[in-house]
Amino acid sequence: LPMVDLPKILQQLQTTLLNEIDFRNEAKYMDEFAQYNQDIPCVGVPKVYPEFTTPHLIVEEYIPGVRINQYAVLQEAGYDLADIGQKLMLSFIKQVFKDGFFHGDPHPGNLFIYEGKIYFIDFGIMGELETGFRMSLNDMLSSFT
Repeated sequence: LPMVDLPKILQQLQTTLLNEIDFRNEAKYMDEFAQYNQDIPCVGVPKVYPEFTTPHLIVEEYIPGVRINQYAVLQEAGYDLADIGQKLMLSFIKQVFKDGFFHGDPHPGNLFIYEGKIYFIDFGIMGELETGFRMSLNDMLSSFT
């Protein structure tokens, strides 16, 4: 078995956890995600109130939406589930392959439908891909077509 650098792993874990629990970082991620999606009419991000945000508290707009997995409620409200699914898939493709900045915790508790938009919440975990790596992924996928 190769030797594991336990102090290095613990340091990385500490850095990651401290980053994730500082709500100023989450507010920054929300703003960045909103900027990337400002021209995408089907994607929404709650407004952050930075004047009230601290390392231990984030204040953001309340979104009274319907969770993305409440299918019957969405259908009763007139939403097309296939359309929502397609828009969500295209949003994630854009996040990963175009923006290189993606929501890292996209479960039904973090995705709401409100006024025709897919709202993302909980930006504590975000992923980033460097441009070179993202271009390599794009090239690899293009080679399959």
